[in-house]
Amino acid sequence: MHSFGKPSNTNYSPICVVISEDLLTDPDAPGRDYAFTEHSGGWAIRDARYKLIESTNGNQDLYDLQNDPAEQIDLLAGNTDVSAILSELEAEADRIRN
Repeated sequence: MHSFGKPSNTNYSPICVVISEDLLTDPDAPGRDYAFTEHSGGWAIRDARYKLIESTNGNQDLYDLQNDPAEQIDLLAGNTDVSAILSELEAEADRIRN
């Protein structure tokens, strides 16, 4: 197990993260299909390839992390039909948030 704590030169509250060696080294270890985060500016969800960001005003950005890891090309601004991807990520975000 690895444990990370608060650096001594900061004013942050203590935090402890424990990561199992198995999760880091075993290719058959269970994983997640999606990663979700929520913050004051909105929320974001991603799967292995795509990332959807929604701000509190409802604006959305969708990125193909495989072909655009720097998140420079918003797929929602282009001509590509991404409705199935968008629907899948929105549905999973709704499931997580409710």
